[in-house]
Amino acid sequence: MDENDEKVAAQQAEKLKHAAAVRQMAEDLNEAQLRDVLTKLMLHREAGREWMEFCRSAVEKEWRPADPEGMEYLHIAPDVSTGGSLKQAFRTEIEREQQRVAAWRDHLACGPLTGVEQREGWLRRLAWLGQMHGSDDLDGMRDLDKGYREITELPGRVSADTGIVIWAAGNAAEQIALRWLLFLFREFTGSVYVIDAPAVTAGLTGRSDAVFLKSGELSADKLRSVWERAVQTGLAEYALTGQRRRQMESEWEVLSAGKHTLHRYGEGRIVGVPEDYYDAYLLETAKKVCGRRGEYRKAARVIGEALGQSEEPLDDSFLNHRLSSLVYAGRLEFKGVPRQMRMYEVRPAASGSAGIGRAAGSREKSAEELAQRQLDRYNAHDLEGFLDVYAEDARLYNLLDGSLIAEGRDAMRERYRRRFEVDKVHAELVNRMVIGSRVIDHEQVTQAGSDRATQAAAIYETAGGLIREVWFVYE
Repeated sequence: MDENDEKVAAQQAEKLKHAAAVRQMAEDLNEAQLRDVLTKLMLHREAGREWMEFCRSAVEKEWRPADPEGMEYLHIAPDVSTGGSLKQAFRTEIEREQQRVAAWRDHLACGPLTGVEQREGWLRRLAWLGQMHGSDDLDGMRDLDKGYREITELPGRVSADTGIVIWAAGNAAEQIALRWLLFLFREFTGSVYVIDAPAVTAGLTGRSDAVFLKSGELSADKLRSVWERAVQTGLAEYALTGQRRRQMESEWEVLSAGKHTLHRYGEGRIVGVPEDYYDAYLLETAKKVCGRRGEYRKAARVIGEALGQSEEPLDDSFLNHRLSSLVYAGRLEFKGVPRQMRMYEVRPAASGSAGIGRAAGSREKSAEELAQRQLDRYNAHDLEGFLDVYAEDARLYNLLDGSLIAEGRDAMRERYRRRFEVDKVHAELVNRMVIGSRVIDHEQVTQAGSDRATQAAAIYETAGGLIREVWFVYE
């Protein structure tokens, strides 16, 4: 390589580095910020027209095939795993822009469905999921929101000449997604096909011992075989009639109006069940995994066993949410921080145990009592009394960016000493919500010598008679 080649290679490497930095910056901007940046670029005297043409071209390239009449089918997968396999199965057709694959990203069997066809309802669901996943999964929440926007924008960008193929197996998550998608495409006048890939695979193999519970368990080759079989039969048996489409759209409206946060599917019906429906199953699984000696086992192992032995596909994050709820309820003993499944261990609570982290016969203080006690001692500037309400390894987080503010009583002592001794802070409780072991407080915080009140929200998570984690949102 001569000097000129090295210079070109260096310039190319710098361009790639710059492009990666720009992409990351764009990912970090919200919609309003992106619109503001694009508007300023388009208003620029020198480059405005060029930027308008570039943006219009980019949007058309992203959302529309080069030849709209050439795209025969749009495949919509029920999850990211199935979507990836379908893209691999149809990679040749995708390169020729004959077919396209989109993927829904959310496990709709878990969490509220109320009004999610509207942005406001979706954000309520996202908040519920965020609480279930925890503050350390903000990237996951952003990814879900991005997937929601991509899917909800599809109906207006698909020609009636394109066939819509929805892949949906016989389980709650995929059947709910099917009805949700049909509702989104209710104005679509083209053909809609539904393929239950596991059922078709069972018919092709003739094997009853190899049962797949969800579409994502099938490889790209198997999905390709399913598609080829469907095409050979003319797709007629997979086409939804207008009457069946309207029926499923109506079923979605019923789901959307409901209040359940957990659903099951059986005998062709989706039914809402209590959120603790699987708790007994989790307890039995924990007993099995921990053995006769009742040894501590990783929560991830208990959840993995529950997933593997279940006769229906379950969501691991939801199971972790319920497992931690059993910890807070005193049904399981634990070591570690009952949040992420790899961060704590569990075992069945001893028979007759009065609860976690307390002696038998004593009464564990409720989550609301703990929140109120720390608030009272905060306002009394009683530093050690304030810290006594918190676990030794308590963690404080910023909910908006997921950053760790402080960990452990020593770090908290340093953080709050100045606030108590110098700032003389005072928090006035505006509103409080109690959800099981969690307390959500809306507070107005003031300092001595200042009339300005700062709005703040705090989510306290308790276990074993102590506050173990807090997530803050500041004005």
